[in-house]
Amino acid sequence: MEKDRNGILDILRVLCSMFIIMIHTNNNNKLLFFCANTVGRLAVPIFMIITGYYYFRNPSSKKKKVTIKKLLWLWFVWQVVYIPRGILAVRNDSSLDILAKFLKGFVGSSIFYSGSWYLIATVFGLIIVDKLRLKKHYYVMTSISLFILLFDLFSTNYMYVMPIGNSMSHIIEVVNPHSTIITGVLWMSLSLFIANNINFLKKICNVVTLMTSFLLLVLEYCFVHCNNFYSINNDMYFTLPIVVVVLFVLLQKHTYTMAYSHSIYLRNLSSLVFFAHFGVISLSKFINFQKFSLALFIFVVILSFLVSMVTIKLSRFQRFKFIEYIY
Repeated sequence: MEKDRNGILDILRVLCSMFIIMIHTNNNNKLLFFCANTVGRLAVPIFMIITGYYYFRNPSSKKKKVTIKKLLWLWFVWQVVYIPRGILAVRNDSSLDILAKFLKGFVGSSIFYSGSWYLIATVFGLIIVDKLRLKKHYYVMTSISLFILLFDLFSTNYMYVMPIGNSMSHIIEVVNPHSTIITGVLWMSLSLFIANNINFLKKICNVVTLMTSFLLLVLEYCFVHCNNFYSINNDMYFTLPIVVVVLFVLLQKHTYTMAYSHSIYLRNLSSLVFFAHFGVISLSKFINFQKFSLALFIFVVILSFLVSMVTIKLSRFQRFKFIEYIY
């Protein structure tokens, strides 16, 4: 008889993959822009927290190697899949610009697909935080994480609080230091914090706590936008780590039992949707969806899910078993 599994986090993964699509397709629609830059900003941190929490709950050298190997493989294989996309993206750039963008892909977003940074950030964060954990340098870890939080804040939603010129602001927006390996340290530190304090956190995290923290996030969104503090990268808020931790812990308190195979299917589906949607967005440019953000969002969601479900279906045939290696 097939065993059951708590599928609540796998359902959350699927929702987060849709939130990430929303972030990448919210050009003109005000409602989508608001949703993408509030609830949508929970998505990537949640993906990182899930990985970090389940490692730090029972850490081991073998488990770390398996986790890192899996993440780096996915990072690499999708770079290969999206080589044509990368070539099209830099076809009019100079050789120096192409080299700079290619090298940036090893620490941040690559020229092949922008979401690559999350995978190597998770790897980098896991390695650094685990080393600090083993040496019991918790104060150092906390100090580094707070610095990264402030750095991310003042390079995204609070960039124009600082008296910087147009040239410097343009450089920060293009480089987008938030979407690099350093941010992984922040979310892996929070993963360790949750794993070490899960019982205490379960006592204080409830629906009221979640609603209160999310309301504060919305108010902060209104504050930075009313005062025009934000850059084109709306990634980080002071309240974002709080909402992420409360939501994750709250879900740990609840169980939604489903068949193990169904739960794994949702997990695989969320991974494939995340990777596939970059290609679908590229395809949508040939259909001129860019001016209609809501239509673009719906198109990318539907096609990304269809492509992902067909891919999983194909991988179940012995002849196409190798497809499993891409998710």
